[in-house]
Amino acid sequence: MRDFKAFGASIRGVYHAYARLPNQDAFLIRKNQKGLLLVLCDGLGSKKDSQIGAKKMCESVEKALNAIDIQGCNLGVIE
Repeated sequence: MRDFKAFGASIRGVYHAYARLPNQDAFLIRKNQKGLLLVLCDGLGSKKDSQIGAKKMCESVEKALNAIDIQGCNLGVIE
């Protein structure tokens, strides 16, 4: 995994640009010695401040997984 690279991008859609709405999607990419975490959150269909909710959800998922890992749970593949 040493040579693995990850990146992300999100663009504001045509309607959002026309309506002067922000891009309301969020993503988070983290890499550590155990692996790679990718979190993608959609912005809830033009609802007010949904970009904040999407960002907070990404952060909450990361925080929850860190808490589970600290407690000694195995964060391997879940099938």
